[in-house]
Amino acid sequence: MKNFVTLALIVLLLSCESKNPNVSKNRITLPATSWRFTLDLNGDLLPFNGTFSDVKDYSATLTIRNSDEEIVIEDVRLQNDSVIVPLPFFNTEMKLSIESPYMLSGVWSNYDKENYHIPLNAEQGQNFRFTNSGSDRTLRSKYQAKFELETENEYPAVLLLENTQGNLEGTFLTETGDYRYLEGNIMNGSVHLSTFDGSHAFYFRADISGDSLINGLFKSGKNYQTTWQAVADSTATLKNPEEITFVKEDILMDFELPNQDGEIVNWDKYGLEGKVVVLDIMGTWCPNCMDASRALTELSKPYSEDDLVIVPVLFEYQDDLTKAKKAFSEYSEQLDIPEKFLFGGKASKKTANEKFPMLNSISSFPTLVFIGRDRRVAQVYTGFYGPGTGDYYTKFKDSKKELLQTLVNSNR
Repeated sequence: MKNFVTLALIVLLLSCESKNPNVSKNRITLPATSWRFTLDLNGDLLPFNGTFSDVKDYSATLTIRNSDEEIVIEDVRLQNDSVIVPLPFFNTEMKLSIESPYMLSGVWSNYDKENYHIPLNAEQGQNFRFTNSGSDRTLRSKYQAKFELETENEYPAVLLLENTQGNLEGTFLTETGDYRYLEGNIMNGSVHLSTFDGSHAFYFRADISGDSLINGLFKSGKNYQTTWQAVADSTATLKNPEEITFVKEDILMDFELPNQDGEIVNWDKYGLEGKVVVLDIMGTWCPNCMDASRALTELSKPYSEDDLVIVPVLFEYQDDLTKAKKAFSEYSEQLDIPEKFLFGGKASKKTANEKFPMLNSISSFPTLVFIGRDRRVAQVYTGFYGPGTGDYYTKFKDSKKELLQTLVNSNR
């Protein structure tokens, strides 16, 4: 009888264990330490660094690092021998199997895109980006660059670069924004840079040839790749972001767009009369838009809603207000901003131009439209140079602080 009771207890325990998806008889622990992750972009490995901390039975925190940027993900889930990492802000996720205490393998998936999965591995205890070959080659701090060489889509850029004994940090500026915090190394006479922020997965390499970077390759995510090159130039520049987009005629700003509840509103119905307004033409999928939202929130703090209103106008991957509302709810919670927005539709520049025909051309997300109390456009700022651009970001905040103060104080 005693043996029967013991057997019954064992069966009961096994049954309970099998019904709990978080329990595994052979559970492998996840070390709370540094890890080196690599995304496989069709044969080229894009590395980024992260640290697991606060590891419990079924949860952990992951901090992803790109140069000075830290992305903290507190809701990492540990299920059986798997690690599930939902990336903040963006509808993407890392799913990894714990192969051993030293190795993870799986995929990074972007659920805003169809069948978008990239192989991903991670190795425990590794705290480097690329292998630094210890080159003593001299690199300049500023380069005039261009991408998509010798095609009709060729576009200019400025490369900002810091070299500390072969350890590299920097970013590219383009006329639609910056390429975020880049980190890398000099390896075998070549520059290697990468970043991963949950939306962007960027990999760059180029050979060093005197004061030039040649034979450049740029890969972005699963499918895109192109060529690039750069020449050292301390005076490298791009078009002024304040001069790319402008009002075609001296007319009052207006719109007819659904708000977050689906109600079609215009300037007056949205309650903007007599206020300074910043239209933030953006998308929740866009890291540069996230940087712009943070900056606008900071700049608007000294003012009441009677004086200054930030109006996000969303253009999303899908022309679906319900999905846009869900995405912006999560976005606004992360950034601690109001959940009110206008919905422009599908994320395309063609659609954005149709919604704002008074502007000559919307060529970037974000595009920021600064409007005075008299409903006239004072300035349009195309793209955004975020905190990874250093002085460019500081100059943006200083100049817009002055602009907003002037607009708020006028015609009071």
